[in-house]
Amino acid sequence: MDDETLHQAFAKVVDASFDFTMAFNTHGADSEEAHQAMRAYEKAMADYQRDAKRPFDAATHWGSFCSLNPSALECRIYDV
Repeated sequence: MDDETLHQAFAKVVDASFDFTMAFNTHGADSEEAHQAMRAYEKAMADYQRDAKRPFDAATHWGSFCSLNPSALECRIYDV
């Protein structure tokens, strides 16, 4: 699991949450639109939680991390 894929999955959760809020406010709590939006939110959250538990590619993760934090202790390479 790379950081970008996980970020995209989380963005879908945020979008689904917003859609639910809009359906709730526009059509009411017990409307079919609100129920559909809630199911979409629950699916997006389940997908995100599944993706978050997947193993990530260490090389991609550390490459991304170190490009953003080159002075981090984990990213320093010492010649012995």
